[in-house]
Amino acid sequence: MRSVKFSDDQLHLRIAWRESPVLIAKERAGLAWAEVVTLLADGDVPDNVYTEARTRFSTKEIAGLAFAVAEINAWNRL
Repeated sequence: MRSVKFSDDQLHLRIAWRESPVLIAKERAGLAWAEVVTLLADGDVPDNVYTEARTRFSTKEIAGLAFAVAEINAWNRL
């Protein structure tokens, strides 16, 4: 995965990513994927989130994103 630089506006609006006007569709798909992977105990990944992720990311990118989310969640719990 490549390193991505975010503007100050983008960083400050991450908490309200669904309503944020500065995020592109790929960023929204990645954040939605990260959120459902974090909350897998609540159930499966919804089809619409998976479909959107598949239109924006390759299989390898989705796997990498899922791994990164799992790793961050593990560190947060430690």
